[in-house]
Amino acid sequence: MNRKRRGFTLIELLVVIAIIALLVAILLPALSEARSAAQGAVSISNLRQLNTAIAAYGGQHNDAFVNPFDKDNPIRYGGGVQWCFIVTPQTAQGTAGFTAWQINDANWASEMFAAHWASLMLSWISEFDLDSPVQFAPQDRTVIQRFRNTVTAPNAPPIENLLWDGSYFYPPVFWTRPERYATEARVNIQASAADGNLQWRRNRYDNVPFPWAKVMVHERFDFSKKTRRGFGTNGRMKLFPNWNNPEARPKFGLVDGSVDSWAIKDLDNLSTNGNPAERVVFTPSGLWNPGAAILNRYDMLNDGLEGGQAQNFSFKSYFWATRNGIKGRDINR
Repeated sequence: MNRKRRGFTLIELLVVIAIIALLVAILLPALSEARSAAQGAVSISNLRQLNTAIAAYGGQHNDAFVNPFDKDNPIRYGGGVQWCFIVTPQTAQGTAGFTAWQINDANWASEMFAAHWASLMLSWISEFDLDSPVQFAPQDRTVIQRFRNTVTAPNAPPIENLLWDGSYFYPPVFWTRPERYATEARVNIQASAADGNLQWRRNRYDNVPFPWAKVMVHERFDFSKKTRRGFGTNGRMKLFPNWNNPEARPKFGLVDGSVDSWAIKDLDNLSTNGNPAERVVFTPSGLWNPGAAILNRYDMLNDGLEGGQAQNFSFKSYFWATRNGIKGRDINR
């Protein structure tokens, strides 16, 4: 006896679709969290490797930290314009020279080496390729795309002759004098040697009295958070918060080689409500507010950085301008 085959009814089909949609809705957040955790683990690994690379550089350079100076002529001046010369790297092909940076604003333009340092340092360390992903957080799409555009541009020089920025900032306190950060307003770097106020310095590992509390490399954003408070509104923006945003808990590598993270709101509390000694230690020198002109000069204006320009926030310059510079402490440890 033949039985008539019956298909799905419309109601049954809708029920199946509803169940699938429910399962997807349940699984997607879990998958997103797992992916975010994996990316965070990559960033931690990157910070560990960058810490190791800086130590390797120091081992080759008399325990000095990475710095942007020409090894024979740390600072040169000409025509009333200050120049910060990049140290000449050693490459497998011999010696390759970098183009010098012109820094009309010595107080900010030279400090942006903090974003470009890894491209220079990796040229010294044979264990890393110049295009090593260790320089980039997986979530930092704008800086990764900018790097690709830089090295693949028509008529681009060889990669060993280029400088580019990465996802991890290296604070300027590592190549300037600690006296520059003695108060809440960091000392300006003057435009010529005649001014007698040069703040440059080749700092070394033995200049750091608190290696377990001094941040050496840090994420430029808190990549674990997908939104931040919008400027002039109570709403949220689909942008990562700056590392120094009170909402952030950035990951960083310390001078002692360890990797950690810290809630910026806790540092804000210490610098605002702590006892007098804590306020002195944990209040950095000034705000991180380079503004649009400086960020634009280094193609970083559209990255979502909270840099103090119009329609944006500026925050205390934690890590970037540590009180007492390289001799200070960034975390309460």
